[in-house]
Amino acid sequence: MKQRIAMVAHDSQKPAMVDWARAHRDVLSAHTLYGTASTGGRVAEGAGLDVTLLKSGPLGGDQQLGAMIAEGRLDILIFFTDPLSVMPHDVDVKALLRISTLNQTIMACNRATADCVIRSELMSTTCPAAAKPSRTVTPIAPSSTRLLLLAGDFVEDCEVMVPFQALQALGFTVHAVCPDKRRGEKIRTAIHDVEGDQAYVERPGHAFKLTHDFDSVDAASYAGLILPGGRSPEYLRTNPRVIGIVEHFIRADKPIAAICHGPQLLAAVEPGLLHGRRLAAYPACAPEVRLAGADYVELGLAEAVTDGAIVTARAWPAHPAWIAQFLAVLGTQVVHAQNVQTTEGQAAC
Repeated sequence: MKQRIAMVAHDSQKPAMVDWARAHRDVLSAHTLYGTASTGGRVAEGAGLDVTLLKSGPLGGDQQLGAMIAEGRLDILIFFTDPLSVMPHDVDVKALLRISTLNQTIMACNRATADCVIRSELMSTTCPAAAKPSRTVTPIAPSSTRLLLLAGDFVEDCEVMVPFQALQALGFTVHAVCPDKRRGEKIRTAIHDVEGDQAYVERPGHAFKLTHDFDSVDAASYAGLILPGGRSPEYLRTNPRVIGIVEHFIRADKPIAAICHGPQLLAAVEPGLLHGRRLAAYPACAPEVRLAGADYVELGLAEAVTDGAIVTARAWPAHPAWIAQFLAVLGTQVVHAQNVQTTEGQAAC
């Protein structure tokens, strides 16, 4: 049986991949081979094999492989990983491995496991259809209705109020927290607007009551993170635990919604974590976004952008698009009933 095999390797493992492919050239040449640009190119040249090249991993190659696996167009994944190095596209790697595991794809992560695969009967058989997952898979962990909102004094008034209330209306539990404050305490908000000056004006907003103790936050128990803007991100980013929480969501590829100055908290994480990500923010934050290695996206006031699990927008006029896209990455759909009339003749939804 001719198998469809993909070969991928982190930079430090590419020589090992070439050596492995060269050692098993006679077996591999009988199958259909794919590879991400750099790895596949080296294997083709070093082992003399015919390899169909995809994009490089950081530029979408891992996602291409994930799509092939999801569509049933790939049988075996040989991925020599470097477990001691942080990759700028770790989120893509995790997504590829998750899709591979979900679809019960045959995988090898180093030379020893790759040798076992290529010498086994798996090279001449296929997994029975019954072995594939047959249940509906929930895209988010069991705590899928619990969200964390990080805020502080002089957070933007509507950027904390609107998502907090809207997401609760849709059935989510939103824990609003602030460092050094406890449940029931209040933070002060600020209202920002443009009135013709070169900078926005700032006025006192409403008091906002916190719903959870910051000290008891377990980031792993939340399905998503909300980062409103205003003045609070300026000082929240100096808190190591706040940044640790943000980094947890990025590394775990869990949904994040950041707006206005909220991306300042994203830009403060460990260098490399945001490399190549497309982020929007208030225009004054653009230099920080770029310094963090991300690509700043210029959007209209009512627009938002999604990159992986991160949803960002320029300011509060984008709330409809921003919240809608956040719901999408949370795996939530809002369905309206059609052609249903109330006794008064008005459509119900």
